[in-house]
Amino acid sequence: MTFLLGEIWLWLLPAFLIGVATGFLMARYSERAMATQAEEHADEAPPLPEAYPVPQAAPPSKPVRKVPPAAEPAARRPAGLHVIRPQEPDTPPATIPEPAPRPAAEPIAAPLPSPMAASDPSEVDDLTLLKGVGPKLRDLLNGLGVTSFQQIAAWSDLDVLTYDMKLGQFRGRIVRDRWVEQARLLAAGDRAAFEAQFGKSDGDA
Repeated sequence: MTFLLGEIWLWLLPAFLIGVATGFLMARYSERAMATQAEEHADEAPPLPEAYPVPQAAPPSKPVRKVPPAAEPAARRPAGLHVIRPQEPDTPPATIPEPAPRPAAEPIAAPLPSPMAASDPSEVDDLTLLKGVGPKLRDLLNGLGVTSFQQIAAWSDLDVLTYDMKLGQFRGRIVRDRWVEQARLLAAGDRAAFEAQFGKSDGDA
């Protein structure tokens, strides 16, 4: 076995040496060939770069005209419809004078009793002759300024209401006993008609 290995190495070693020498020679030959080729092309001028195109000035652009936006179509008016425009007056309108202020309303005074015949101190009748009038009621009427038949005969409905409210506990006697009718007959001096309607006057309350 050792003998075989020794034989193989004897054959492999020369082959290895021959391969190394061959590679070295080929490398040297390749370097020389490349140097010779470089020397041959050294005198040749390098290729010029391709000429670049000269930029040409762009032609002047025409000014762009601005087109105004299209106007919106006006609203179509119905046929037969006319637009009435107010006419301006040639002259300014006359100034309307302000109305004069109304005078302040005067306060309404309370209704006063109808005027009665003024009492005459010399004309004092005995009011107890009226049916339903006694001494107390006579004194009350005299205190209110009623002293004669003529005054009572001239009373209106408003006078009756006014004096009736002042009689206190005797309220209602004027209408119930018909004082106005009695006083008219007594003021006229018609005792007969008075007694026929109201009876004889005795002066009792």
